[in-house]
Amino acid sequence: LFFVLPTLISLIANEWILGEAVAYIHLFLHPCSDTASNVLMCVLVITKLLLLKCPFRSRNWTVKQAHVTCACVWIFAAILSGLRMILDKYGLVFSFIEYNINYGIPTEYSVA
Repeated sequence: LFFVLPTLISLIANEWILGEAVAYIHLFLHPCSDTASNVLMCVLVITKLLLLKCPFRSRNWTVKQAHVTCACVWIFAAILSGLRMILDKYGLVFSFIEYNINYGIPTEYSVA
C-alpha cells in the first residue's frame, strides 16, 4: 500500500504530487519493512535450525520471547531507516526511471 499506490499515482501524474511529508513517510517505511522482513526471515530459518538441532531446549521457548524478538527486529529496522533519513543532506529527487521519490545523489557521485 505504501509502495505501490504512490508509485502508481506518480506514474499517472508523471511527477511526485503527494507532498514532502508523504515522500518522507514513503522513504522511511519502504526500507524499514524490507529490512524487517529480511531479518525476520533469517530469524525464522535460524529458529527452525535450532529446533532441529536442539529439540529439548526449544521446548522452553515462549510466545513472549518470540514477540520480544520480533519487536527487536522491527526496532532495529526502524533505527536503520531513521538513520538514513537523519543523515540525508541532499534532499529528495523524483526519479523518472522508477517513477518514484528517492534520496538525492550529489553530482560528484552520479553514474552518468
